[in-house]
Amino acid sequence: MKKGVKKFRRKIFLLFIVFTILSVALFCSFRSSYNQFNEKIKEKEELVLQYQELVDEQDALEKEVARLQDPEYIARYVREKYINNANFVSVLSEYDKLIDVASLNSFADLQKIVLSNYKEMILNGEDSN
Repeated sequence: MKKGVKKFRRKIFLLFIVFTILSVALFCSFRSSYNQFNEKIKEKEELVLQYQELVDEQDALEKEVARLQDPEYIARYVREKYINNANFVSVLSEYDKLIDVASLNSFADLQKIVLSNYKEMILNGEDSN
């Protein structure tokens, strides 16, 4: 009977070791899946925040486009931005002098010259804003 008991105990011990190994492997697998799940949740939250920021930015840009299509807004913007600029005022006075001298055929050329002069003044840092 001792021989039968020893075999039984050995079988129980081997089953216990196999069960322990399987349990540890299963636990590691679940832990890995749980970590991946948490990472995906965090990534989803970050993407939702980025999406919301992009939606807000798109709304702001759409409002800006709508405002820029309004002639009154553009006129007010130009007055605020450029009318008080000394360089812009000097370019306008130069433009007025050239129009008085020029013929109607070269009006478009004069516009290009005046605008290019203003751009050069801005690029050279002569802007007094």
